Amino acid sequence: VAIVAIFILFIFVDWGGGGPNSGAAADVGYAARVNGETISNREFERSLYYMEKNYEQMYRQPLSQDQIQQMGLPKQVLESLIDQHLLLQQARRLHLSATPEEIRAKILEIPTLNPDGKFVGQELYTRFVQQIGFDNAADFEDDLSRQITVDKMESALTDAVVVSPKAADAEYRRVSENAKI
Repeated sequence: VAIVAIFILFIFVDWGGGGPNSGAAADVGYAARVNGETISNREFERSLYYMEKNYEQMYRQPLSQDQIQQMGLPKQVLESLIDQHLLLQQARRLHLSATPEEIRAKILEIPTLNPDGKFVGQELYTRFVQQIGFDNAADFEDDLSRQITVDKMESALTDAVVVSPKAADAEYRRVSENAKI
């Protein structure tokens, strides 16, 4: 049901608004629009950069632009961001957005910022945030908020799926029984 709902929501995505392959993304200032909400070029580029770095770590070598295009990384990143924005929009409707306390707790879980269980201070926090690619602490905290909210939505979706023993047995029989003569 959740998958069908997500596909239905895709219908409302403004695909003509300047996707990365349209050539208009630089002119309009965003990579895509999802139900009137924009995915900025900066957000898209940052996500693409981190995905490239993850693949480079996996393969233990830098990726060429040809490899990036062959793997379809820009498309994967854009689709992932669209899914994320759809989940965030639904989370707002369900009042499952991250709270300031959850964001604060997530920051306190970062070992670099809390050696020996004590917060390093605002100056070192700001420097850390800039080192990992954010302009300021507010952008970093917004990103953490999105991550927490998406995690809450995914948890709610997986916890809401219930399969009765009768349905599970029927599916098992359908898949495993070949024929009766």
